[in-house]
Amino acid sequence: MNLVYIAYLADWKVSQGVIRKITDQVKTWSVEHNVTLILISNCEVTFESNSNFNVKFFRINSFRSKAFVFSFVFNYLESIDIDIIYTRSILPFFGFKKILKNYKVVYEINSLVRKELDSKIKNSLRDYLNYFKNIYSLSFHTYLAGLVCVTNEIEKFENSYKIPSIVIPNGISTNKLNKKIGSGSIIPQLVFVGSPNQSWHGIEEILDFADKFQSQLGFHIVGAVATESIYSVENITFYPYMNDSDVDNLIVNFDIAICSASLYKKGMYEACPLKTRKYLSLGIPMIMPYVDTALVDKGPFEFICEIENKPNNLIDNAERIIDFSKKFKSRSYDIQNYNIEIDISELELTRLNFFKSIINRIN
Repeated sequence: MNLVYIAYLADWKVSQGVIRKITDQVKTWSVEHNVTLILISNCEVTFESNSNFNVKFFRINSFRSKAFVFSFVFNYLESIDIDIIYTRSILPFFGFKKILKNYKVVYEINSLVRKELDSKIKNSLRDYLNYFKNIYSLSFHTYLAGLVCVTNEIEKFENSYKIPSIVIPNGISTNKLNKKIGSGSIIPQLVFVGSPNQSWHGIEEILDFADKFQSQLGFHIVGAVATESIYSVENITFYPYMNDSDVDNLIVNFDIAICSASLYKKGMYEACPLKTRKYLSLGIPMIMPYVDTALVDKGPFEFICEIENKPNNLIDNAERIIDFSKKFKSRSYDIQNYNIEIDISELELTRLNFFKSIINRIN
């Protein structure tokens, strides 16, 4: 197949996990297929010289370049052979609808779009303009050839046009990672990896919890610092935003991982974050306040402490979390001993078969 991946990220420098996922995907596809990765960003991304796929870069460094970038992308697409276009973004910019009308486009949906948009409105004019821009882009779905939803919940709520769809949770290359080393501390050391300005990550929940149990648990907050100055307590250590490999090397030195703690804020109860796949691959026990798509109907697992997806979920389950952290402080596990599918090679084979079904269905 001739495959094109259109990746639009306004700032690649703060999207390390997504970059890693996309590059692992196209590398997997390019083993047997002709693949072109179209990057649209404000800063250029380099790839190792042995990458077996084509890369075309479009820089967006002004309002005009951002507004018309998909017109330039369309002109480029006309020069190459294409069976399927894959994208993570549907944007109401000039030229995008033309791409949708002229090619078989498969869209990967990573969240409950409408609910997430509602959660981001903060009564500013910019927020409302972004809200209506994105709501308008939802009307473009009628032109899609297929949907890939990363959770069952998303497929249920987002496929209002009854487009051919499939659920494929996020995956990573598990063979690239080391295993948990642990802290060696008497007190369990918990780690959370997040991003700024993502309320559903639950950074406030985590910091409040840490503040109340200073003598029993240590906390390490990576990348999600928004309120560091008001939490100057001894058991919380903050780390700046760092690249993906540095995160890998850091988190293996802790005992327990905390997953996103406030997904209820955007109406989600099921998820499959890339960081959770990382924890699973590294063998780090987890505190998980939601249903993970890859674990549906396969648990419970002793290395996962499941708690409710609701306000104050950490504090309300403090005794369970502390006992779990003490029990698993010096323990790890090997994900290969469990029927949990997170490796990208198997997941991408499913995705490629879905592409073939789209081509055969339309032809």
